[in-house]
Parts: sequence; C-alpha cells; structure tokens
Amino acid sequence: MSTARIAIPAAVAVNAFREAIRDRVLYNLIFFALMMFGAAILVGQISIDIERLVIVNLGLSAISIIGLIMAIFIGVGLVYKEIEKRTLYSLLAKPVRRWEFLVGKYAGLLLTLAVNTALMTLGLAAALFYVSRRFERSDVSILVAIYFILLELALVTALIAQNTLYALLYVTVILLGASTVFSGRNLK
Repeated sequence: MSTARIAIPAAVAVNAFREAIRDRVLYNLIFFALMMFGAAILVGQISIDIERLVIVNLGLSAISIIGLIMAIFIGVGLVYKEIEKRTLYSLLAKPVRRWEFLVGKYAGLLLTLAVNTALMTLGLAAALFYVSRRFERSDVSILVAIYFILLELALVTALIAQNTLYALLYVTVILLGASTVFSGRNLK
C-alpha cells in the first residue's frame, strides 16, 4: 500500500478527532468522571482501611462506563453528522475510497477515546496520590486494566459503527449490568 493511501485515512482520522474534541458532550463527561474520582475519595474516607481499593474500583468503573458512553455518543453521530451536513457527498466525490473514509473515522474515534481515557487515568492517579501521598508497586496493574478498557472501547466502537440499533441494545445491556453490579446482587 502506498503512503498516499495511508495518508488519506490519517487525514480523515485527524479531522474526526478535531470534530469530536469540539463536541461539548465530551467535556461534560470528563468533568463527570473527575467528579466521580472526587466522590471516590469521599467514599474511601468513610470506609475502613480500604480507601485505595474503593478509589481504584470506582475509578476504573467510571473510566469504563464514561468511556462506553463517549464511544456510543460519538460513534453513532460520527458518520451521521457528515450525512446531515452533506459534507460526505463532496468528500466521496474526491478520490477517497469508502473504506479509507470509514477507517479514518474509526481511527479518529479511537484516538479521541484514547486521549479522554488518558485524561481520566490522570484524574484517577491524582485521586490515588491525594489519598496515600505515594504510588505503590501494585498501581501498575491499574494501567493494565486501563489497557483492557481501551480494548473494550475499540471493540464496542467497531460494533456501534455497524448499526445504531446495536448501540441502543448495547447501552441497555450495559445499564442493566451496571445496575446489577452497583446494587450488589450477583446473577447466579
């Protein structure tokens, strides 16, 4: 594959990233995630000798759930906005193949999710540092968990890009799962 064929999806990805960053929903969701970290600190202070565990669990849950919400909102509206603004027609009239356009949009969405997840990870690290004034050796496992959260987001994004109906179904499943986890009940 020539470098010109790689440059087209890269340009579309950068454009999709810029478009997603301009969306105000992302800033609200990142603010909500940072508020969750603050709440985790408060809940951790109430708990007895498990402050770090509470902060890590609530923080990773917030990163996962907020990331899924971001993936759904951005993923569903990504191509729809292009069709609505009618910029897709002028773009596809140029020598841009459809697969290049879709791969570029997908890569831009993944880049957006990676940057937002990195910001939320910094918020979690700040909350952990605030509580214990140091990092422990076991905190490296948090980065492994965040890596798997990013893989989950990449998979969900690929599924959402296929069909909006799948996105609605996936949101329903996630909300039911989250309500089950947060209610303390197990599905046995």
